[in-house]
Amino acid sequence: MGTTESCTLCFFKKGAVPALESDKLMSYAPTQMPLPKSLSEAPVPSSPERNIFLTAVASATDRFLRLVNDPLESDFDLATEKDGVRVHTKDSLGGYIIRAEWRAAFSPKIYMEFLTDAGTRTMWDGNVQELKVMETLEADVQVFYQAYKKVFALSSRDLVVVAKKFECKGAYVDAFCSVESSACPPRPGYVRAHIVTGGYYMEDLSQGSNIPLTRVISYTEGTCGGSVPKSLVKRVSAANLPIFVKQLNEAFKQHVEKNSLS
Repeated sequence: MGTTESCTLCFFKKGAVPALESDKLMSYAPTQMPLPKSLSEAPVPSSPERNIFLTAVASATDRFLRLVNDPLESDFDLATEKDGVRVHTKDSLGGYIIRAEWRAAFSPKIYMEFLTDAGTRTMWDGNVQELKVMETLEADVQVFYQAYKKVFALSSRDLVVVAKKFECKGAYVDAFCSVESSACPPRPGYVRAHIVTGGYYMEDLSQGSNIPLTRVISYTEGTCGGSVPKSLVKRVSAANLPIFVKQLNEAFKQHVEKNSLS
């Protein structure tokens, strides 16, 4: 995030193609994926943890790209398939894995840009309580603090992630993992979650057509901390991901329409 989102969905992603976007949406197609000013202008910090963070996100990025490009392993369970969103889950060593896939009638550039915008995430994602950029390590790498609201029996969660956002062979990628930061220790009233590997992968399926179509893969491997059973986390996540995607798409359409009129 980018924002993790990510990743972040673990606390509450091939499916049917939704209706095509409006003419306004299709006309809103910047030629490149612009970086926020905080990315392009912020100085490189001298944090003693900088090299640790860069090494961690490099490893997570390599693993994420391998996972999303390999065939889905046979031990995944199809947890839900609803409203064009297909969610697979399985247990991992010490935690769980949630993998979702859907298709969106938008350009991957602007769809990824909106999804990973820390400045607007709390405006449309009701699960996110706080999301802020802690530091910029490189032009495409940032460290984020994220806090999530209490959901049912789950206490409020928070985590610190380092995320790398980039283009790879025509796809747009936001890969991330958790880190421990001396600048952001655990807070009272929050359970510290952990993401081993997470990210979003957006592939352009338009094949030269002027009608945009994007294949989205979301992947989260981690633990939400505390003593919450894995089965509950997987079940709640799978049930809420189609809701999240619907909220994302509706918020994105509103964002595009607002910008096309301004």
